[in-house]
Amino acid sequence: EPLGRALAEAFAEAGMALHLGVGVAGLEAEGSEARVRLEGGEGVAADLVLLATGLAPRTALAEAAGLAASAAGIHVDRTLATSAPGIFALGDVACVEGVNAMYVQPLQASARALARTLAGRPTPVRYGAWPVLVKTPLLPVVALPPRREPARWRIEGEAGDLTALAEAEDGRLIGFALTGACVRRKVELARAAPALLG
Repeated sequence: EPLGRALAEAFAEAGMALHLGVGVAGLEAEGSEARVRLEGGEGVAADLVLLATGLAPRTALAEAAGLAASAAGIHVDRTLATSAPGIFALGDVACVEGVNAMYVQPLQASARALARTLAGRPTPVRYGAWPVLVKTPLLPVVALPPRREPARWRIEGEAGDLTALAEAEDGRLIGFALTGACVRRKVELARAAPALLG
């Protein structure tokens, strides 16, 4: 929560207004201006509208072909094999043993492993402890979300330079989030954190 507040403050200082907890009912354009209509009926004038709604795997074709899939993606094993012999999946649509990591490093690791598998050397994919870099120039953010509920979050730092450490009951690091100047700790903390898919 403190890291979210720091990011909100950075946006506010840049002149952006956040409308949290309310959905968008519609978008309207009037010349070069845009207006966002919120679910409560309020209209917000904007010079620029940026929608960041997140990614969702599109599995309709896979499901129509009879492949095992869910909202998390097409289910694959560590060799990226689907539930149908000879069919593989990788990238944002693949859910590798319950893990769907929608960013570049897992895709690259998957492509290398799948190339070896298809060349006759079955190779299980491995994902390291790869933090996600959130591209927010106003306040840099790096996060390695924990795969399970942490026993506690330990917050360090002040203003926009914050470190949030997710710890297991025994004190082991299982995830983290960093803002501002603290993002320089990403390599150090990633080395101490468990692999996403070891």
